[in-house]
Amino acid sequence: MTAQVTEILHYQGKSLSLMTNPLTDYFIQADIHADFQGQSTACWRGYANPDFEATRPFLCSSYAYEEHFELVFDPAIKITKIPEGTTFRIQDADMDMRYASTYARDGQLVRVSRSLQSQQSSRVCQPEKMQAMQAIHRAVRRDILSQIFYE
Repeated sequence: MTAQVTEILHYQGKSLSLMTNPLTDYFIQADIHADFQGQSTACWRGYANPDFEATRPFLCSSYAYEEHFELVFDPAIKITKIPEGTTFRIQDADMDMRYASTYARDGQLVRVSRSLQSQQSSRVCQPEKMQAMQAIHRAVRRDILSQIFYE
């Protein structure tokens, strides 16, 4: 069984977990037959699709996510390569999106830090912004899927 990731809705000072498929009715009414393919079984709705084509204005928001973790390898394991880390930024008059990651090795310990920030001038984005957003999401996906090699 895979742990499921829920979205958190912040509304009127309360944090609520979304445990439904909120876009289902919209897709039916708008006659949208999107073939969403999630990148993880934890993304159970499957709405995450970096190749989604926007033909109408869509909801977008400002946010900032950070994660920091350490991986400790057994002394018998020889770490041969860690990812280089990356930075990626898209900026125009309406948005500023940034992604950065670092990987640092200290003996048998690998420290990983990642941050994703999005600053939007509006909560509604125009369809032509989707392509730029997809570029940063591809960079994030490439980095997250990068590997630590060991023997």
